[in-house]
Amino acid sequence: TTRIMNAVGEGIAHHMRVQYARLLKEADLVQVEMIGQEKIKSTLARNARILAESPAVLTQGVASAVTFVLATIYVATLSMMAAILVVALTIVVVLASRLRTQRARDAMALGQGAERQFFDSFDHLLDGLPEARMDRDRTEDLFGNFLTKRAVAARTARLSALDSMIAFGVLV
Repeated sequence: TTRIMNAVGEGIAHHMRVQYARLLKEADLVQVEMIGQEKIKSTLARNARILAESPAVLTQGVASAVTFVLATIYVATLSMMAAILVVALTIVVVLASRLRTQRARDAMALGQGAERQFFDSFDHLLDGLPEARMDRDRTEDLFGNFLTKRAVAARTARLSALDSMIAFGVLV
């Protein structure tokens, strides 16, 4: 079944790649240039990888659900109270997991936003490098008040996100 799921995932990814190419062929050149080749390629690669891996994850989820249902039925034949307790504890764990996952996502979004702010400031420095070289005070102001502070904010936010993921058990 793993081979079949991998083939299905790769088939979906292939279809998406071809569809992207078709859309790109008909896209407005100005918009494509505004988005940039790197962003288009990285988005395509990331989405293709996610789609290719999703059937295997889905299969594991279905197998786990079936196993859980059958185990709960077996426990119910032994003790209805134990089966109710198993279901209740499972619901509590699922709800706690969703809450922790949402917190981890929120922390990652904050980290990505802080990183975007840093790169926006970095882009300003790159765009205005000739002017910045002429005005040393302006360069120091940009570096000290924006770049450094935003780099620290990005680092802090990313570390907070990683701490949240470690607490959740995503990373060890």
